[in-house]
Amino acid sequence: MNIRHNRFTFIFCLILILIASINARAERDLLVSWNDGTAKQAIVDFVAAVTDKGGSDYVPPAKRIAV
Repeated sequence: MNIRHNRFTFIFCLILILIASINARAERDLLVSWNDGTAKQAIVDFVAAVTDKGGSDYVPPAKRIAV
């Protein structure tokens, strides 16, 4: 019984580490499924510009409407 418990704990921890690493990768690249290129970079740059509170292109959250 103890060996089963240890094996289960090991597998459970391994799954948690795998999920955490996938989430960490997704946070670095917000458009993971997109190919790197000018369109992707333009969108990333635009979002960075309109969400930077100190920037001249800042748009308050209440005014950010996507359709």
